Amino acid sequence: MILAETEAQSAPDQKSPEQEAQLREALRVLEQALRFGAPSKAFHLRRARYFSRLEDDAAAAQAEQAAQAVPVTDVLDHFLMADEFYRRANFDEAIQEFEQVLQRKPDHFWAQYLNGLCLLRQNRHAEAKTLLTACLAQGREFVWLYLLRGFAHGELMAFDAADADFQKALQLPLDENSRYVLFVNRGVLRIRQERYDDAIADLNAAIKLKPTEYQAFVNLAQAYRRLKDLDAALKQLDLALEHEPSLAHLYRLRARLRIERNEPAQALADFDQAIQREHTDSPFHVEDHVERGRLLLRDGKHTGSLAAFDAALGFQKDHSLALRLRAESLFHLRRFEEVIESFDRYLEHGKPLESVYRGRGLAKSELGQYPGAIEDFTKALELQPTSAVQAYRGWMHVVCEAPKLAERDFQLAIELDPKNSDAFAGRGFVRAVAKQSREAIEDADEALRLGPRTPRLIYNAARIHAQAGKAGDARVFELISEALALLPEEQRLEFWSAQVRTDAAMAAIRKHPRFVQMEKEMLSKK
Repeated sequence: MILAETEAQSAPDQKSPEQEAQLREALRVLEQALRFGAPSKAFHLRRARYFSRLEDDAAAAQAEQAAQAVPVTDVLDHFLMADEFYRRANFDEAIQEFEQVLQRKPDHFWAQYLNGLCLLRQNRHAEAKTLLTACLAQGREFVWLYLLRGFAHGELMAFDAADADFQKALQLPLDENSRYVLFVNRGVLRIRQERYDDAIADLNAAIKLKPTEYQAFVNLAQAYRRLKDLDAALKQLDLALEHEPSLAHLYRLRARLRIERNEPAQALADFDQAIQREHTDSPFHVEDHVERGRLLLRDGKHTGSLAAFDAALGFQKDHSLALRLRAESLFHLRRFEEVIESFDRYLEHGKPLESVYRGRGLAKSELGQYPGAIEDFTKALELQPTSAVQAYRGWMHVVCEAPKLAERDFQLAIELDPKNSDAFAGRGFVRAVAKQSREAIEDADEALRLGPRTPRLIYNAARIHAQAGKAGDARVFELISEALALLPEEQRLEFWSAQVRTDAAMAAIRKHPRFVQMEKEMLSKK
């Protein structure tokens, strides 16, 4: 079985005549194990794996089925099963089988060692270190024990212990593979120690040993990235991909680097490449879709970002970030009912966030669900009081004809941020309705001074003047004209019809000749 695995491991990953020949030879060698007894469960599973690589699905399924009928009985069976799971990257199952071996033979060296490898692959570095130390306690001067334990120490930030292990490894015979791993792992350690010159030296030494392996290039890119030399970092990742173009992880790393370089289009292309190459059951596959959506959202491509978040949710329906950003995309598309539904789904699983309640409250306000909006803004304020949300709630109280509550909200918003122009506009409107004309006009002027002079802010100032000023106040018409001028031409008639023409705040001036003339001009452009 070991000889068969050696043959299979040497077969190329890509489908080719050479791959088929070596896998067929592995199967032939494996059959010879039958001369020594009945086939074990691991025997059938190994056959299934070889047939799967040959894309012979029927034979693979038959072998898997045969494996189900065979019990695991002794230490050797458990060890072979563990080894098979390890080679399939089924590390949870492998660890369970190795534990079965170690219960029966606590000093089984290879069970301890391979179990340690599984734990390292699961980032369980402290447990792996314990097993590797147990292996060393058996007195074996095996260089890989020091290399791997040094790596585990580095991950645990035990830098002195890691250095000691790498130094011990240097005193033992090293072949090309182990020397390469030593330089790469010590280079990673030096990066963490912020000894960047030493890290670069180690990683370049590794590249000199094996110029076609990608690992040293990847870590060298990280060293340059820490030094803020993003051009050099990109060059190293490009070289890594030249030598290993099939790894999704490398495209993902380059995408993140391109984001740092403010190259969103290239980052998007790299995430696309990562998605094509990553297994769909990998959590990284979901994250790539989310990151892709985030880039599109940032670029204002809301239909594309929505599709990306939907793709992520197709693989993980309760992914919190995807649900939250999906709602943001829908908000930009003005699909407010779906915004609320997406935030509702988020809150079933995700952590309550100020931004979530704020976003859902804004969607409800757009749909005229004002009490619900007030409730959401209140929850947002309980989590994180902000001037903006305090003002949002104030406007909802205005609509719900609760002027005292509205004025209190606007006052609190101003206290939280004295430069919040929206809060001054809101307080000014409440004061205008309450016939506090001088104070209302002062608030309107302060709102305009603070700016920015958006159509919404300018129009709210016009509403205050219409309520608090003298009938026919020229300032009202100046402000309405300014607000309209700031809008794209194709939006002006809709703004006039939906906002100005029906606004109760404009009732006092609706029959004024200037208002009548403005309406005539607007309708003539229909």
